[in-house]
Amino acid sequence: MEKEQILDFTRRISQSNRSGLTVINYEIIFAYLDDAKKAYREEKWKEFKVALRKAQNSIGELMQTLDFSYDISRNLYRIYVFCKDSLAAARNFLNAGPPWPITLKCINGV
Repeated sequence: MEKEQILDFTRRISQSNRSGLTVINYEIIFAYLDDAKKAYREEKWKEFKVALRKAQNSIGELMQTLDFSYDISRNLYRIYVFCKDSLAAARNFLNAGPPWPITLKCINGV
């Protein structure tokens, strides 16, 4: 993620309410996934794994903010678990081959 992007996210986070923070968190996840895709194309495996780990951590943040008094939270939780697991598989791709078909399904489904 570029310095400029980080500063923009920081500014927006400081000015957001709870629902706004969720939207920003999604945008942060997508920025990390963009970084991972770029690193993958450039065969920068360490950067690839770091970007995926950061995306996983951000998904973990989303999971922690779920309010399970609403039915949709259980559904979102399952989606988040699937996405985290898919990203974990992508991080371990050196043993299993290129991971992007499964990971892209996760990204497009969120």
